[in-house]
Amino acid sequence: MAFSSTAVSIADLNLILQMTALALVIIGWRRAVKKRVRQHGQIMTVAVVLNLVSILLIMGPSFFLGLGFIMSNPFNSISVVSISHHGLGLFAELLGLYMVYRWRFQKSFTFCYRRQNLMKITIITWVTTNILGIVIYAYLFL
Repeated sequence: MAFSSTAVSIADLNLILQMTALALVIIGWRRAVKKRVRQHGQIMTVAVVLNLVSILLIMGPSFFLGLGFIMSNPFNSISVVSISHHGLGLFAELLGLYMVYRWRFQKSFTFCYRRQNLMKITIITWVTTNILGIVIYAYLFL
């Protein structure tokens, strides 16, 4: 069931979670631009953890449930998008976890300044993954 019905499904809740995490990423990025590095790190930590919970509880199990279809139809458009979403999403989450972990245990913010290019790659990958996730949601539920 999609938002058009009265019932809210797990997929709808996951979409809301993902849009919340994406909004947090954008807010966190704006904090970084304003040189509010501590707030940036705190907001990004919440976004990465929220995304991890969503991956572990919703998206991971959903992907593995659909793996049979993907394996038997690897060149189907939704299979290609799903595999791309999965691979990029895993990469983005691992980068996010790495950055948050390293930031959390640093005494100074020089680590952050030296990793700006990696942060840009992480955000671009995360946004791309979100777009692919929206495509999957639209294909499956709208």
